[in-house]
Amino acid sequence: MDQLTPVYNALAIAELAAEKGASSLRIPMSARKQLFGLPDDMVTKVDTQHYGTPSEALLKALGD
Repeated sequence: MDQLTPVYNALAIAELAAEKGASSLRIPMSARKQLFGLPDDMVTKVDTQHYGTPSEALLKALGD
């Protein structure tokens, strides 16, 4: 099974991650347009990494 679950609230997730002190956030490529509304100060706090498949997300996570 190589499917991604859609993310409908990427902006809220990114804002919460930044508030909680996360340094990076992995999010599906399909949700990247939602992050255009992220305030400038949040953009500099959290490094967003996009992925297209679950295996790509795993490889990015293991790379840290």
